[in-house]
Amino acid sequence: MSCHRCLRQTPEDVDPTTPAPADGACEGHPPTALETLCQELGIDLRLLASDVTTTFGFTYDAAGRRTLRLRARAAPITRSDVGRRVPAPRALLLASIAGELDRSLFAPWSGAKRVLAAQGLLRSFAADGAVIATPWTDFADLLPKIDAVVVSEEDRADAPA
Repeated sequence: MSCHRCLRQTPEDVDPTTPAPADGACEGHPPTALETLCQELGIDLRLLASDVTTTFGFTYDAAGRRTLRLRARAAPITRSDVGRRVPAPRALLLASIAGELDRSLFAPWSGAKRVLAAQGLLRSFAADGAVIATPWTDFADLLPKIDAVVVSEEDRADAPA
């Protein structure tokens, strides 16, 4: 196990008999308030290594209309990234802002309720990174695999610009 903040090896990586820190952080990184609350509530909070973080830039024209541009996209999140640390979750929130969800995440999870925040599936990107509302083409494949979907009026492909 590596520290979830700096991704350095923690003592149990070197000596498997050393107990893992309860919060998943190394000595140099005490848990944040969010991490502490998640731990208290039994929520498994994860940080995944990636060369970049999904990043957007915003610009506004003279009329105040926003243009959103993708600057960088994180690596896709796969089922193996989640692993077996939570073997039987009660619920899963599958959320993406730029299509970072690998389809392996939509396989059954021991009866867990699955909620999809579909924003990242309703976007494509122009050559300059400009976000384009895009019809959801594979909804017929994904909807039977989830229990609820969250969408925004602004992410509909037929929404006015």
